[in-house]
Amino acid sequence: MDIKLLSKKYYIKKLTNDDVLDVYNLCITNPKYYKHCNSSLSIDSIKNDMLALPPNTTYDDKYYLGVYDENKLIAVVDLILNFPKRYMAFIGFFMVLKDVSRNGIGSVIIKDIEKYLSKIGYTDIRLGYVSDNEQSKSFWYKNKYVPTGIESKEYGYTIVFMNKKISNLYIPNEIKDIIKDMKIRKITKGHRSGDLVYNIENKYILKISKNILLLEREKNINDYLSDKIMVSKSIYYTVENGLAYYLKSCLSGTNLIDKKYISNPKLLAKLLAKGIKILHSIDVSDCPFINEESNGNCFVHGDYCLPNILAKHNKVSGFIDMAQCGIGDPWIDYAWCIWSYEYNLNTKEYTYLLLNELKIEFCQEKYDFYIK
Repeated sequence: MDIKLLSKKYYIKKLTNDDVLDVYNLCITNPKYYKHCNSSLSIDSIKNDMLALPPNTTYDDKYYLGVYDENKLIAVVDLILNFPKRYMAFIGFFMVLKDVSRNGIGSVIIKDIEKYLSKIGYTDIRLGYVSDNEQSKSFWYKNKYVPTGIESKEYGYTIVFMNKKISNLYIPNEIKDIIKDMKIRKITKGHRSGDLVYNIENKYILKISKNILLLEREKNINDYLSDKIMVSKSIYYTVENGLAYYLKSCLSGTNLIDKKYISNPKLLAKLLAKGIKILHSIDVSDCPFINEESNGNCFVHGDYCLPNILAKHNKVSGFIDMAQCGIGDPWIDYAWCIWSYEYNLNTKEYTYLLLNELKIEFCQEKYDFYIK
């Protein structure tokens, strides 16, 4: 975890014994907290808190953090990862300097922590407050934490445990173990299949689909093509709870709906033609896949549209969304290529450029057959 990304506004660092006095000076501004806990504040108690671990956790999971506004310590957070379950986080202690606590700073800090943890795959945050601490109770309710129904009787007080779901995105643990604390970003542009697609720091792509057979077919086609053309390498595939999860490598380049290419119809036509030539040149003698939408003896993409072709440095760098690939009629690719070219340019003015690069005559009958 990159702790610097836990807040957009404030500087965050891991606290050490060198910071104990600063922590003490912050905590002493909130004496009521320690009365509710039936405990006293001291340098030694802070040092003990810095080392305290819940069961079945390690110091790799513990982040005793200071939140700074410039050089001023304004909050302390004791954050435990993967507790009480994997990919849950636990806030063991959170205190804001009293001078700034009325300014909504505490909520800002917590919301930033939630956003970052959700981006790196954590689903829930758990915490506890002392039952008769109305100020603490009010703060966590305001931030949409809800009681779990679990309480713990301590010496002289009761801890009420609360929980907040920070992400509805479920990712199988095996995939989380691969991507670890990497940021997850949903892809929406140029994507219409209905699948959920996520970019993970430009290293991986995660696809989640209800169409299990189709996503498995895409994986199998990528595996077949991986030593022939530029397609993603399969990293992990599984099916859970009626959904298929496919983690694959992220190809370099941007797809052809990028403004750079849309603003240059001639370059766009050249790249589209080059991509089709690469695909249609694949030897089909050992190809086990058939394009079910056409009949022919050529390897075709089957969905040859601008979003599915990547380019880098004005050269084709890869192909994506390969589930329709197989042996078929080359005109299924020509037809969708022409349609996508005209659709994204919002004109037919430059179609002649594309036809010249493809080295084909336009066939209205074939076009109409595939563009239904």
